[in-house]
Amino acid sequence: MLQVLIADDEARICRLIDALTDWNILNMKVVGFASNGSEALELIDQKKPDIVITDIQMPGVSGLELIRQGRQLMPNLEFVIISGYAHFEYAQTAIQYGVGDYLLKPIQKEELMRTLQKMRIRCLARREQDSLAIRQRQQSLYDADRLRESLVRELLGHPDLRLSQEQLERDYHMHAPSGYGVFLLQIDFDLQQFSERAADVVRDKTADLIGRIVRPLCLDLVFSFASTLGCGVCALRDSYTDALRQALREVLSQLNAQKSLYGEVDFSIASGTCLCAEDIETTLLRAKNALAERLVEGTGRLFEHVPSASKFSDRGLLTEYTRAISLALPTLDRVKAEQAAQELRDNAMAVRRVCGRELLELITTAGNWFIMSLDIDSKERLQNEFVQECMQCGQASRLFELLINMQNTLLKVLAHTRKSEENRPIRKVKQYIQKHYAESLALEDVSSLAGFSASYFSALFKRETGQGFTEYLAFVRMEHAKDLLRDTGLPVAEICRSVGYKDPKHFTRLFSHVTGLTPGEFRKIYG
Repeated sequence: MLQVLIADDEARICRLIDALTDWNILNMKVVGFASNGSEALELIDQKKPDIVITDIQMPGVSGLELIRQGRQLMPNLEFVIISGYAHFEYAQTAIQYGVGDYLLKPIQKEELMRTLQKMRIRCLARREQDSLAIRQRQQSLYDADRLRESLVRELLGHPDLRLSQEQLERDYHMHAPSGYGVFLLQIDFDLQQFSERAADVVRDKTADLIGRIVRPLCLDLVFSFASTLGCGVCALRDSYTDALRQALREVLSQLNAQKSLYGEVDFSIASGTCLCAEDIETTLLRAKNALAERLVEGTGRLFEHVPSASKFSDRGLLTEYTRAISLALPTLDRVKAEQAAQELRDNAMAVRRVCGRELLELITTAGNWFIMSLDIDSKERLQNEFVQECMQCGQASRLFELLINMQNTLLKVLAHTRKSEENRPIRKVKQYIQKHYAESLALEDVSSLAGFSASYFSALFKRETGQGFTEYLAFVRMEHAKDLLRDTGLPVAEICRSVGYKDPKHFTRLFSHVTGLTPGEFRKIYG
C-alpha cells in the first residue's frame, strides 16, 4: 500500500483532500498531515511516504524548498503541488524542479483521483521494476496502447499511407459510421529553454484535457504526441461535427488560460472532418497546412481553413538568397549571409497574402540548402534539427531569426576550424579569385599559388569544387557583372573590363551562355 503525506497551512484543505479521495480504491493511505514545510520535512524523514501533496505557498519552508529538500531525503519521492492561478510563477518553477503533477484550486475530485492514479502508476512501476511478472503486465498494457497510438505515428510519418476502412477496423479497431474528426494540436516553445521533464508535464496535462473534453463526444478517440505535435483521430457520433469544434475550442481556451504556468509556450489547434477512412490523410494534410497559418495569424487559435496560395513562388526569392549566400560562403562572410537572410525576410513578408505554409517551406528549404552548401560533417543531423526548430515556431519573425542564428553559428564553427587547420590550397585559390577576378588569371598562375603543377591542380580543383578552374572563374566574374548591371549605369564595355575581360563581344557571348540573356536584356529586366 502506498503512503501519502498531505501538507497545507490550511487545515480545511488537508481535510478536503482526505475526504475527496477514495483511498481504498487507490490502495493508498494517509500517514500524516503537516501544517508547514518544516513539519512536512520531519514527517518525510520519519514516515518515508511515497507521495507528498503540498501547497506551493506555505509559511517557513516554502513548497519549492520542501520539494528540493524532500528530494535530498528521498530522491524518488513523488510530489503533487497545489496552486492557485495567482501563483503560476511558483508552480512553473516547481515543474522545472521535476514535480510529478499539479492541482489547481478549487480542487475537483475527478482531477484529484486522476492525478493520484497517475502517481500510483509511477510509484508502482519504480517499486516493482525488478519483478518479471509486473514488467510483463506493464508491457502488455504498453503494447495495447502503442498499437492504437501507432495510428497517429503512421499518419504523421507517412503522408502517403493510403489508409483504408478495412485496415482501420482490423489494425486499430476503429469504426465511424458518421465519419471521422481529425485534429492537430501544436505546442510551440523554445527547444533550448524547455526541459524534457517540463515538456512531459505539458504533454500529459494536454492529453488529459483532450481525453476529458473531447472523448465523451466520440464513439472512439486516438490521441498521441510526436514530439510537440499532437494528433487526434476520432470516430464521430451522428451530427457531432459542431460539438467537436466547440470541444476543441474549449480545450484551447483552457490551455491558453493555464499557459503562463509553463512559461514561454503557445498552443494552436487545426481540425477537419471526413466521411470515410480513405480521406483521413487528405484531411490531415489540410489540417497541417491550416496549422501553419499561425505563423501569420498568431497562435492560440483554432484553424479550420487553408487559404489560397499567393504569388509567392513568382518572386524568385530563393534564387536571390542562394546567389547571395554563394558569394558569402567562400570567405565565410557572416555579415553578407545575414544580409541575404534579412533580404529574404523583407521580400517574403512583402508578398500580399503570403501563407504560413509558404513561409515555412521557404525557410526550411533555404536552411537545408545552406547546410548542404557547407564543408561540414553531420549535415543530415543539422538539417533535421533545423527543420524541427522551424516546426516549433509560432511566429514568422521567429522563423527568420532561426535561419540567421543557424547561419551565424555554423559560419562561426567553420571560421574557427579554418583558423586551427592548415590553409587548404583550393580554398586559398578561391579566395584569391574572389579578390583578383578582374585581373588576368591563368591556370598556371593560380596552381603555382597553391603549390601544385597545373595538371594536378586542375584535377584537384575539379574534384573539390565540381567545376573546372575556367568555369569557376567565369562564374565569379559573371556574378559580379550581374551586380554591376543591376546596380550601376556603367556601359557594358566598361563592365566587361571591370570583371576581367578585354573583348566586349566575347564577354557578351559568355554572359548570354551563362544567363540566357544579353547584358542589355538582363539590365532591362533586373536593373
